[in-house]
Amino acid sequence: MTLVILTISSVITATLITIKGTLDQLPDVLNSWHRAVQALRGASERRRGRGEDEPSNHVGRDTSGE
Repeated sequence: MTLVILTISSVITATLITIKGTLDQLPDVLNSWHRAVQALRGASERRRGRGEDEPSNHVGRDTSGE
């Protein structure tokens, strides 16, 4: 009976330590997710904001001396 109680308490302790570790990492994960979403939104807004005739859309083309 003593072994059963010790086993159950060990499993509960290990579970609580795992949950605490996960919750401690959660703010960093959410901050990273927020930065990633902002970066993706910023990139899509920059693409939509540029016109067809702007030089930034023609990177790599040399049209100055042909």
